[in-house]
Amino acid sequence: MKLLNTIALQTAGALESALLAGKMVAAVRDREQLTALQKELDTACTIQHSLVPRVFPPFPERRDFDIHAQMTSAKAVGGDFFDPKSGSWGGRSGMK
Repeated sequence: MKLLNTIALQTAGALESALLAGKMVAAVRDREQLTALQKELDTACTIQHSLVPRVFPPFPERRDFDIHAQMTSAKAVGGDFFDPKSGSWGGRSGMK
């Protein structure tokens, strides 16, 4: 009976170690995926911020309107983007 008890304890320990090892592998995989996702978000943020004019007024030769803009992302990347359009919609300019 003592031998059976010893074998049961060793088996339980081995199973617990195997389960913990599986959880560690999954955690490492999740961390790698999160790191890759963060790198993609950083790249998207850099691209998006490079599209926004940094010098205002963006059209210094145009004196018929005054414009300024600021983009602040909620996290790393914003969903909206502005595109100044000069048009003749009743004398108004449009923002897209």
